[in-house]
Amino acid sequence: MDILFKDEYLKLRLTEEQIYKQKLPPSEIKRGTGKNAVRRIFETDHYDNFENQSLEELKQEMEKMGIDQDIPYPFLLRFLYGNSFDIQDTIKNIDEHLKWRQDPNNFKFTLTVTELLQIGAVYLCGRGVYQRPIIVVNAALMDTNKFSHIDITTTLVINLVIAEAYMLEPKVIETWIVLIDARQSSAFNIGFNYLNQFIITLKRNFPCRLEKILIFEPQTSIQVSWQIVEQFIPFSSRHKIEFINKANKDLLYKFIEPQQLQMKFQGTMDNFYDYWPPQLPKINHAASFNHNNFNTQYTQQQELLHNFMLQKSCRIPNEIQNILKQKDKPKDKKFKDETLVQFELKKYQQREVSNALDPVQQNNVFKKSRFVAPKNKIRQDLVTSKHITQSHL
Repeated sequence: MDILFKDEYLKLRLTEEQIYKQKLPPSEIKRGTGKNAVRRIFETDHYDNFENQSLEELKQEMEKMGIDQDIPYPFLLRFLYGNSFDIQDTIKNIDEHLKWRQDPNNFKFTLTVTELLQIGAVYLCGRGVYQRPIIVVNAALMDTNKFSHIDITTTLVINLVIAEAYMLEPKVIETWIVLIDARQSSAFNIGFNYLNQFIITLKRNFPCRLEKILIFEPQTSIQVSWQIVEQFIPFSSRHKIEFINKANKDLLYKFIEPQQLQMKFQGTMDNFYDYWPPQLPKINHAASFNHNNFNTQYTQQQELLHNFMLQKSCRIPNEIQNILKQKDKPKDKKFKDETLVQFELKKYQQREVSNALDPVQQNNVFKKSRFVAPKNKIRQDLVTSKHITQSHL
């Protein structure tokens, strides 16, 4: 595993100035209480009573089982959250994780793994909101029909370990974003069983590291298959998965700014093809400036247009405004009352006639004397029905 830690990866780290400027709101550190809480920052000295109590229970149970006690609290608390504060499951998960870390086969650079890294099956690409690392997964290249599950998992794990060691910062940045490029893949080669294994690998060995999985422009077959597969994925993991398509591309910018997105993902960063070894991509500041400037200009134009139309409307003389208002104004109240009286009188006459006739005669009379409502009444009903329909959409 030592091969994953090289001096050339130091360039992936933030500068001290960038770390100092990084300020997180309280909601991005911890939200909620008890087992239902969501914590993103674990490297801190401030834990609540429930967390401290759970840590003490875990320590006592580990002591009874003769497990090494020299494990940092942030590490233990992260695995407690990952296992919903179940003490036995947490101990089992920690033991399996420590053995997994010590097995060099989990990080072995085989020829296939090296090929997958070089073609960009999985690669690091900049940072998202709050400087969270972005791991891009090209679903079309992660074809389980061509590559073994072990090689695919190893390719993913190598990127995650490097991101964890060089792109995360304790107390500031402790989660990452996974962007899955699904444009050229389908449900037949992406393998949702692999996606489930991918989530399990993250949960067992990198608990509480995942901020979001963004699946970019999935094909219809993937979305249809997902409706079935999501039932077998825990809700705690399911709600972290978002599908990005043409209808909700603004959701992508909520997690990753355009200057940190390649153009193929509707960003302003130039596309690059040198995926390995990992490096920070060059940000196209000119394109980023143009993108932000375009949005600013568009907003200003809309404001100017609004103000212009407002000024124009205010310049219309009061006499003309009154004429325009009177143009489509309904009839006066007296006319409405007279129309309503005629309408009710006609209904009364029909009811009196129909009571004196047998059913056959009633039908004939009704056909001959069918009442037609006034135009104003029909117009008012149409307006009312239209308003009700729109209000329920």
